[in-house]
Amino acid sequence: MGEPSRKVVVCTPSGRLIEVDFNKDGTVHALKEQLQSQVGESPARMILLCGDKVLQDDCKLDDTGSSSGLTLVMSSLPTGRFELFSSDEGPAGPNTTADVTAEFQSSGAFCITIKETEITSDDEDEDYDEYEAGAAWDHEYTGICVVDGHELKLAISDSKRMGRFEAKPVSTEFLGSLGSVTELKLQLPLAAGGCNRGTAGLTWLTLQKSG
Repeated sequence: MGEPSRKVVVCTPSGRLIEVDFNKDGTVHALKEQLQSQVGESPARMILLCGDKVLQDDCKLDDTGSSSGLTLVMSSLPTGRFELFSSDEGPAGPNTTADVTAEFQSSGAFCITIKETEITSDDEDEDYDEYEAGAAWDHEYTGICVVDGHELKLAISDSKRMGRFEAKPVSTEFLGSLGSVTELKLQLPLAAGGCNRGTAGLTWLTLQKSG
């Protein structure tokens, strides 16, 4: 005998009704995966509602107290891990690199790490410190991302930096936009580039979703 199932009717953002035969013991996330081919969106962007109650991914559908009728909405927030890895012709100019990782949770919480390097003319002896020499920078920013029209606003609650940065304080907010579920544009501060054409400063970067 097959697994016991139930009929679930899901109303999409366009008003379309989708009827799904779903395993009674299945999770909300499994239902989202089942809907993926029909709505053409990643489960990471889906939010399922029963009335005004948000159904959590790890809950079994029968444990949520939901009826057969659910509402599907799409989150405008990025979720998951986005990355950029550059060569020696990085976004801060020739002889620089910048590796960026941005991780977003469905709640909007984010953590962005940036690792930069620059080839300098300094002599490297046994006491050479690439951070003190202005040849390497590590920075990390955490906070909450919110949607503002077509833009993302990333409010920074904490930052950690290693290297020779400009004296002015880090901006308390970064801007961004979600081009698609797999592409994210962020305006981030880059410290490299001083040996070539001046510090890059705030620069728009395009990150791709990984995994």
